[in-house]
Amino acid sequence: MTEQTTATASPAASGTAGGTALAAPVVVTTAPVLPRPAATPDTFTFTAPPAARHAPAPVRPAAVRLTWLWTATAVAVGVLTAFFVLIVSGRVVTEGPVVAVLTRTHGIHLGDLLALGLWCAATGALLVNALVTTAAVRGDRN
Repeated sequence: MTEQTTATASPAASGTAGGTALAAPVVVTTAPVLPRPAATPDTFTFTAPPAARHAPAPVRPAAVRLTWLWTATAVAVGVLTAFFVLIVSGRVVTEGPVVAVLTRTHGIHLGDLLALGLWCAATGALLVNALVTTAAVRGDRN
Protein backbone atom coordinates (compact mmCIF):
# COMPACT_ATOMS: atom_id res chain seq x y z
CA MET A 1 0.00 0.00 0.00
CA THR A 2 2.16 2.84 1.22
CA GLU A 3 5.88 2.74 1.59
CA GLN A 4 7.50 4.03 4.72
CA THR A 5 11.08 5.19 4.89
CA THR A 6 13.01 6.42 7.88
CA ALA A 7 15.60 9.13 7.63
CA THR A 8 17.83 10.72 10.25
CA ALA A 9 18.44 14.45 10.27
CA SER A 10 22.04 15.58 9.92
CA PRO A 11 23.73 17.45 12.77
CA ALA A 12 23.80 20.62 10.68
CA ALA A 13 20.04 20.44 10.22
CA SER A 14 19.43 20.03 13.94
CA GLY A 15 20.48 23.59 14.61
CA THR A 16 23.03 22.85 17.37
CA ALA A 17 26.62 23.93 17.25
CA GLY A 18 29.10 21.08 16.98
CA GLY A 19 26.47 18.57 15.90
CA THR A 20 26.19 16.74 19.20
CA ALA A 21 22.39 16.61 19.39
CA LEU A 22 20.60 13.42 18.46
CA ALA A 23 18.17 13.76 15.60
CA ALA A 24 14.67 12.31 15.77
CA PRO A 25 13.71 9.87 13.03
CA VAL A 26 11.55 11.31 10.23
CA VAL A 27 8.80 9.12 8.72
CA VAL A 28 7.89 9.86 5.10
CA THR A 29 4.87 8.21 3.50
CA THR A 30 4.20 8.07 -0.21
CA ALA A 31 0.94 7.33 -1.98
CA PRO A 32 0.66 4.34 -4.27
CA VAL A 33 1.07 5.05 -7.99
CA LEU A 34 -2.18 4.48 -9.88
CA PRO A 35 -2.32 3.88 -13.62
CA ARG A 36 -3.49 6.88 -15.70
CA PRO A 37 -6.91 6.60 -17.34
CA ALA A 38 -6.95 6.15 -21.08
CA ALA A 39 -7.57 9.31 -23.08
CA THR A 40 -11.05 9.58 -24.59
CA PRO A 41 -11.71 11.47 -27.82
CA ASP A 42 -13.66 14.73 -27.58
CA THR A 43 -16.97 14.18 -29.39
CA PHE A 44 -18.72 17.44 -28.37
CA THR A 45 -20.32 19.41 -31.16
CA PHE A 46 -22.52 22.51 -31.32
CA THR A 47 -24.68 21.18 -34.13
CA ALA A 48 -27.02 18.24 -34.13
CA PRO A 49 -26.12 15.28 -36.27
CA PRO A 50 -27.72 15.37 -39.72
CA ALA A 51 -30.24 12.65 -38.84
CA ALA A 52 -31.65 14.68 -35.92
CA ARG A 53 -32.31 17.86 -37.88
CA HIS A 54 -35.92 18.69 -38.65
CA ALA A 55 -37.27 19.98 -41.90
CA PRO A 56 -38.24 23.67 -41.75
CA ALA A 57 -41.88 24.43 -41.13
CA PRO A 58 -43.81 25.01 -44.33
CA VAL A 59 -44.46 28.65 -45.10
CA ARG A 60 -48.12 29.58 -45.25
CA PRO A 61 -49.35 31.23 -48.41
CA ALA A 62 -49.58 35.02 -48.28
CA ALA A 63 -53.36 34.97 -48.54
CA VAL A 64 -53.68 32.81 -45.41
CA ARG A 65 -51.27 35.00 -43.43
CA LEU A 66 -53.11 38.15 -44.45
CA THR A 67 -56.49 36.62 -43.60
CA TRP A 68 -55.25 35.85 -40.06
CA LEU A 69 -53.76 39.33 -39.76
CA TRP A 70 -56.91 41.17 -40.76
CA THR A 71 -59.13 38.86 -38.68
CA ALA A 72 -57.02 39.52 -35.59
CA THR A 73 -57.06 43.26 -36.32
CA ALA A 74 -60.84 43.27 -36.66
CA VAL A 75 -61.27 41.38 -33.38
CA ALA A 76 -58.94 43.77 -31.55
CA VAL A 77 -60.73 46.83 -32.96
CA GLY A 78 -64.07 45.28 -31.94
CA VAL A 79 -62.89 44.71 -28.36
CA LEU A 80 -61.51 48.26 -28.16
CA THR A 81 -64.81 49.64 -29.48
CA ALA A 82 -66.80 47.66 -26.91
CA PHE A 83 -64.64 49.02 -24.09
CA PHE A 84 -64.98 52.54 -25.48
CA VAL A 85 -68.78 52.28 -25.55
CA LEU A 86 -68.85 50.92 -21.99
CA ILE A 87 -66.64 53.77 -20.76
CA VAL A 88 -68.60 56.49 -22.54
CA SER A 89 -72.07 55.21 -21.64
CA GLY A 90 -71.31 54.63 -17.95
CA ARG A 91 -71.92 57.06 -15.12
CA VAL A 92 -68.61 58.06 -13.60
CA VAL A 93 -68.24 60.80 -11.00
CA THR A 94 -64.81 61.80 -12.29
CA GLU A 95 -65.71 62.02 -15.97
CA GLY A 96 -65.24 65.77 -15.89
CA PRO A 97 -67.34 68.74 -16.95
CA VAL A 98 -69.80 68.60 -19.83
CA VAL A 99 -68.16 69.80 -23.04
CA ALA A 100 -71.16 69.45 -25.38
CA VAL A 101 -74.84 69.00 -24.46
CA LEU A 102 -76.66 66.43 -26.62
CA THR A 103 -80.02 66.22 -24.81
CA ARG A 104 -81.46 67.36 -21.50
CA THR A 105 -79.93 64.32 -19.75
CA HIS A 106 -77.01 63.41 -21.98
CA GLY A 107 -73.82 65.12 -23.04
CA ILE A 108 -70.18 64.67 -23.94
CA HIS A 109 -67.86 65.00 -20.98
CA LEU A 110 -64.15 65.79 -20.90
CA GLY A 111 -63.39 62.17 -19.90
CA ASP A 112 -65.28 60.98 -23.00
CA LEU A 113 -62.91 63.00 -25.19
CA LEU A 114 -59.90 61.40 -23.50
CA ALA A 115 -61.40 57.93 -24.09
CA LEU A 116 -62.12 58.85 -27.73
CA GLY A 117 -58.54 60.03 -28.24
CA LEU A 118 -57.09 56.83 -26.78
CA TRP A 119 -59.50 54.70 -28.84
CA CYS A 120 -58.45 56.54 -32.03
CA ALA A 121 -54.75 56.09 -31.20
CA ALA A 122 -55.08 52.35 -30.48
CA THR A 123 -57.31 51.66 -33.48
CA GLY A 124 -55.06 53.71 -35.75
CA ALA A 125 -51.99 51.81 -34.58
CA LEU A 126 -53.67 48.48 -35.28
CA LEU A 127 -54.76 49.57 -38.75
CA VAL A 128 -51.35 51.01 -39.64
CA ASN A 129 -49.69 47.79 -38.52
CA ALA A 130 -52.07 45.72 -40.65
CA LEU A 131 -51.61 47.95 -43.70
CA VAL A 132 -47.80 48.00 -43.45
CA THR A 133 -47.66 44.24 -42.97
CA THR A 134 -49.99 43.68 -45.92
CA ALA A 135 -47.79 45.86 -48.13
CA ALA A 136 -44.66 44.01 -47.00
CA VAL A 137 -46.18 40.57 -47.64
CA ARG A 138 -47.37 41.57 -51.09
CA GLY A 139 -44.10 43.27 -51.91
CA ASP A 140 -45.55 46.77 -52.44
CA ARG A 141 -42.79 48.68 -50.66
CA ASN A 142 -42.93 52.05 -52.39
